[in-house]
Amino acid sequence: VQATGGNGSYTYSWLNNTSTANSISNICAGVYTVTVMDIKNCLLSQNITLSGPAPHELGIDTTYYICQGQKVNINLMDWTSVSWSSSNRFISTSNVVELTQAGDYQVSATDALGCQTATAFKVIYSSDLLKSEFLVPRQAYVGDTIVCVNISIPQPDAWTWQFDENKIVSLSHEGPYQQLVFLQEGQYEITLVSHLGGCVAEQSKTVLVLKVKTGDEENDPLGYEEKGIKEVTVFPNPNDGNFTCEVVLHKEAEMQLKVMDLYGHVLTSYEGAKSKQFEADLSLGLQPAGLYWLVVKVGDDMKIVKVLVK
Repeated sequence: VQATGGNGSYTYSWLNNTSTANSISNICAGVYTVTVMDIKNCLLSQNITLSGPAPHELGIDTTYYICQGQKVNINLMDWTSVSWSSSNRFISTSNVVELTQAGDYQVSATDALGCQTATAFKVIYSSDLLKSEFLVPRQAYVGDTIVCVNISIPQPDAWTWQFDENKIVSLSHEGPYQQLVFLQEGQYEITLVSHLGGCVAEQSKTVLVLKVKTGDEENDPLGYEEKGIKEVTVFPNPNDGNFTCEVVLHKEAEMQLKVMDLYGHVLTSYEGAKSKQFEADLSLGLQPAGLYWLVVKVGDDMKIVKVLVK
């Protein structure tokens, strides 16, 4: 501040601050009171409101879920002093903590400017945290290659696929994807077993495998009725991350489409109202070059197409 008028030779004093200068620094947002006195002891006080940036957030979630053997790691290294407490008697002044017990937690911290903030959060123990889930076509033909996609939430630490290895051949197992070929017709159960910390969850689905269609079956609508997806086309493929997907169905139905990376993350999606043919222009934005999966689902039918971004 700069005083004018009066009799000159000003002195300054600040409420809740030891400075006697006409300025103060390294302070937080708030209301500050300055008193100015001239050489004849005439006084004038004024309130100054300082609007600062948004509060410095701690970046802590309100709720964390853990299974047996899991832990929550929280790092507040950007803060100068930290104090933790909880309903389970956990106490710490460390900037980095490892929480293994359920409870209600409180943390307060001071930043480099002396500004303080605090928050509360919960750690909840759950034996049902992990949900094992995967996508797979409900129907296939002998010799067909199908792709199973692990979409478990949250992403497991590890997972295994279980199936009849005498009648099903594993072509590849990359990330969340398992490619299988069926050698005989019949009904086959495929099971995904997922692990996260001490949690184990599984899901099983049945795939109906039919013999290869004959020409008569394809041409005789009384003896054979096609359902679901007839054709999925991606063009151009390879591409620069921008491409068109064309889907043709055997009969009118609603269609769901999504593009996933090799870790099962959904990058873009599209839903089509009831129709027999769909065309969707898709973009992967700034995703890096590599292999992606386009998943088309109509009722219980599903097809997966590889998309290569150069």
